[in-house]
Amino acid sequence: MNLKFDQIAVYTDDLPIDVAKVRSGGHPEWTFDKVVATAVMGEESEGEVGKFEFTADLAFNYSIINGMEFEFIEPGTYSYIKDQGIQPGQIAHMGVHLLGGPDSVHDDGAAVPSVKEQIKYLKEKMGLAYPIQRCITTAHANPNVPHHRRYSYIIWKSVLYPWPVKTIERISSTDPVVFPEHV
Repeated sequence: MNLKFDQIAVYTDDLPIDVAKVRSGGHPEWTFDKVVATAVMGEESEGEVGKFEFTADLAFNYSIINGMEFEFIEPGTYSYIKDQGIQPGQIAHMGVHLLGGPDSVHDDGAAVPSVKEQIKYLKEKMGLAYPIQRCITTAHANPNVPHHRRYSYIIWKSVLYPWPVKTIERISSTDPVVFPEHV
């Protein structure tokens, strides 16, 4: 399985200023999004108890680090970032986009491992200890995110890295709102 970090997110408390600074350094192309998600902290119940709405302003750049998505994240409401003591300018998380969906196949025709298999693999390889926050996006302001797509993700405490690790799964907007499993 070839899962690796493909996203780095840095916490900002002033998105426009930080993007302008990086733009002046030769990285002018940015994609912006305001995301709304339903979230629970840690391993809380999947029922109504503990559920809350999470918002964040995001800016993405694909030229800063070759082969990786660079993200500035400015949380608008309560999030794992402040809860974990992450300060502006620090890594908020490093992310891994999970492969395909239930019927996906690799270019060579081999079946893509299930999300559970991928999470198990990442627990071993990246030291994922326990979920800090689990979310499902419910709205995106970015017109480039198809209206039929949402994201299901888990922010993990890692025993190997000093920053949280985010597992990201693309899901359909017609899928039920069920928090991602943490196996």
